[in-house]
Order: sequence, then structure tokens, then C-alpha cells
Amino acid sequence: GYNGVALSGQAQSGDAKTPIGNFTISGDRRIASNNNAVLSQAGFNLGAAFLNINAMANGSNRGIGFHGSYNNQLSTTNGCIRMTNDDLVALAPCMKTGTAVTIN
Repeated sequence: GYNGVALSGQAQSGDAKTPIGNFTISGDRRIASNNNAVLSQAGFNLGAAFLNINAMANGSNRGIGFHGSYNNQLSTTNGCIRMTNDDLVALAPCMKTGTAVTIN
């Protein structure tokens, strides 16, 4: 993330830090179809998919997950894990709800 990383239990909502620890893919799995992009609630283009990792802060889901980008480039995010759109499309079928994710 823009502001580095946060150990599990130390993250705050909106801190722009990538969480470190063990998580699971939540039910918030959005995969684009027909070459459309997945959009965030704020209207940002998240590329081919968004797969939430259920990172929590103060009892609320932080909205952190794996996603791509409008231009298929890897760059810094507000705490999410950016992947190329091709890699997301290839991995999304394996990243089902409940799949364990470890971020080091």
C-alpha cells in the first residue's frame, strides 16, 4: 500500500496499508464479464476482478483484496494487492470463498 504494511490487528480503515497475516477470500468476489471492468464503490476501475480477503479493522471489513487495473499495470494501491488482469482471470476460479490467503 501507499503507506506500507500493517501487521494483523494493527490496521485502521482507510490507512492505505497492506495487511500482513492470514486471511480468507470473502463472499465479495466480483469478476468482470464481456471485457467490462469491475468498479469500486467510489467508481475506481479495479480491472478484471476484485477478490476481497476479509481483512478487518475495528469489526469492519476494510475492503482490501486482490485486483487488477484499468491499464493492466502493477502499481501502488490503497492497501490492496494488485495483479495483472491476465493473472487475475487465471487465478480467480481457484480463489473461492473461504480460500486461505497468507500475506507476508
